[in-house]
Amino acid sequence: MNGTNTTKTPLLTIDITSDPICGFSYVAYRRVEQALNRLVQQHGPVKAIIRFHPYILDPGLPENGLVPRATRLKAVLGDRYAPFWESVVHAGLSCGIHFRGDAQMGQTIDAQRLLLYALKTLGPAAQFRLLGLLLRQHYDEARDITQHPPLAKLACSPIPCSDGVTRSLFPDEPTALEWLKSGALRYEVISSAKAAREHGIKASPMLVLNGKYAICGARDESIYYQAFEKAVTGEP
Repeated sequence: MNGTNTTKTPLLTIDITSDPICGFSYVAYRRVEQALNRLVQQHGPVKAIIRFHPYILDPGLPENGLVPRATRLKAVLGDRYAPFWESVVHAGLSCGIHFRGDAQMGQTIDAQRLLLYALKTLGPAAQFRLLGLLLRQHYDEARDITQHPPLAKLACSPIPCSDGVTRSLFPDEPTALEWLKSGALRYEVISSAKAAREHGIKASPMLVLNGKYAICGARDESIYYQAFEKAVTGEP
């Protein structure tokens, strides 16, 4: 024996089906980050592969244009709007997010096209970081993530990849705009979102760990941590 440590780094795959327009998706993003950090602190290195999958939370949102968030939520939820929004705000504050009630919202199909493109070209680590950029710009900075010009600008942002090299999806905004206008990956986004609903996913976000364990909704960091720990250790 040469004393070499042959212990393999545990693998954790996290498949997230969500719509970036959903506030709870941002809460889940933050708590997943926190739970992963704690998992590494407690168990050492973990190879985490996180993949985003499309979902259309509200098919009634416009693709061309924006509507006030409060107006749309009140129209959809009716009397349930006030307690629902209170729960969103409370969940956000617990992880440092300050949701704005005056924000605008629209359909995120084009943003989700960029996320799929990031997965195909730069890999899951870059896709997860791009998702974080989208969520931060929309919720922390009240920026639009539905129309082509702001998305083209975002697509040229530097994104750290898994090999440590920083890359962007496109070299410049005109190239990004041309890609967005082409409609590339639109069919894939809509088909994937439809398939998610047909498989019973009716809320955003939905997480599946190592293809076995499903977690619906934005849960407390401790719930994610326990589920991640179970997935990597194989404990019942």
